[in-house]
Amino acid sequence: MGNGSQWRWLWQLHIPHRCKIFLWLALNERLPTSVPHIADFAFSPCPFCHGHETLLHVLRDCPRARTVWVHLVAPQHQRAFFSSSLWNWIFAYLQHPWSRANSHDEDAVLFTATVWLLWKDRKSWVCDGRSFSSERVVQRVATLADDYGRVVAVEHSSPTTVVRYVSWCFYWNQPPSQLHLRSIVSPKL
Repeated sequence: MGNGSQWRWLWQLHIPHRCKIFLWLALNERLPTSVPHIADFAFSPCPFCHGHETLLHVLRDCPRARTVWVHLVAPQHQRAFFSSSLWNWIFAYLQHPWSRANSHDEDAVLFTATVWLLWKDRKSWVCDGRSFSSERVVQRVATLADDYGRVVAVEHSSPTTVVRYVSWCFYWNQPPSQLHLRSIVSPKL
């Protein structure tokens, strides 16, 4: 994927920066799965369902991921949701409403939180042998999306140093200067 202007839509989304980076890596097929590099067509089975493991399989098509999405995606959107390519899937569902009751911005946050947690938690399901529960993942997605919404609301209502610091922790923005950090930790310095 070439020039920077084609990525402008991603960088302008109202989602946490770490999630933008995660999605950019996903769209550039730079997130590691058990699938070797594209040039090597070896079959790599999913550790859960033994299907061919690709990034789209991990994030959407594996039965574990699918059970999470079915809880979130409105029934009228499910057929299209589960049938598009990785690029079209991410692009479309970050930019258009698709869930059971949310607006566009809320759906972008919900989509991002879901793919990020499916990716992040997958490692613990494989390596640590933790049990999988789609309801628990959906609950964590909702919590992450709510936390993000509260940070944004507070950030817009009260742009103080402490709020900017909390926002920085949540968004991964450029850190405040050392002087600001000292005043947050120890106001008397």
